[in-house]
Amino acid sequence: METAPLSADALRSLVESVSIDEETVETFRRDGIVHLKQVLSPEQVESVRAAANEAVANPGPLAELIRADTNWENLYEQNGNGKGEEDKEGTGKKLSVDWESVEMFQDLEMHCRLPSFRRLVAELPCGGILARLAGSSRVCFFYDHLIIKRGGTKKEIPFHQDLPYWKVKDPNVFTAWIPLDPMPEEDAVEFVASSHRWGLFRPRHFVDQSDYEGVSDLPPMPDIKEMRAEGKAKALRFGVQPGDLLCFDARIVHGSPGNSQTDGQKQRRLALRFAGDGHTYVDHGRETAVPTEAVTNAAGLKTGDPLWSAPLFFPLVWPPEDAVKNEKRFAPPLVQKLQ
Repeated sequence: METAPLSADALRSLVESVSIDEETVETFRRDGIVHLKQVLSPEQVESVRAAANEAVANPGPLAELIRADTNWENLYEQNGNGKGEEDKEGTGKKLSVDWESVEMFQDLEMHCRLPSFRRLVAELPCGGILARLAGSSRVCFFYDHLIIKRGGTKKEIPFHQDLPYWKVKDPNVFTAWIPLDPMPEEDAVEFVASSHRWGLFRPRHFVDQSDYEGVSDLPPMPDIKEMRAEGKAKALRFGVQPGDLLCFDARIVHGSPGNSQTDGQKQRRLALRFAGDGHTYVDHGRETAVPTEAVTNAAGLKTGDPLWSAPLFFPLVWPPEDAVKNEKRFAPPLVQKLQ
């Protein structure tokens, strides 16, 4: 049985109970990333795990099941979802994740179809925490992104920035990254300190590292490993535990290695994306990933609009007094065709 929604006072108290001092704020703004330890309660972590399990059991049309031989050309053909003959209605195909062959699973925009994710967005303190770190008076939810790596996989996520993948213009676009399993430092995401001040680089497909279409106006990602070896880049890695949060700027350069843990020990993480003061939707006129075309059209977004102008899709989460006025914040929008 679901509990009653949290009141505005309860939400504000939840966010303000998290210890964030001036040094933490300065670290976030200087480095583009901060590690907050044991912010989420065991009960909150379990609610995120339950939602993640539901997402894996019911992958959406945007789900990617990445195998050793997966590339951008065969991704959806292998999966049988999203773009094949069996998906003429755009609703996706019931998938089963075979962890003998699948090395990495990812899905996104689950808040558009699963009520459990809407509840997480509305009642976890993540958006309010980011508002405090960034000094933003308003924050809305953008989208969710679930990534699971099989134990023993060598599949890496290349160095990238999040913002070039999105139809959003900075400033104040950021992520709360939630680990659902212990992750030692050797498996941790590597962030490049202060790289959120470098400008933007070309986005690449994770499955085969090919460039997105139409991005030749952006410079390629520099060789981070070489820069690090020459002392031109400072790497930041954080061993994390369930209950921790990594809060980071959408422009920071980051990437991750495989999962060195033994087979069967999956590493699950959920990224919740948010946008604050000054951001706008922008149609770049090139390949982008999020918001998807269907969500963009259904939301009626135009270049220059803030995301929160479409509250059914991008609900305000801060300040809580405004957030709780959205009576539909727990209901997924009636858009099932997410492609």
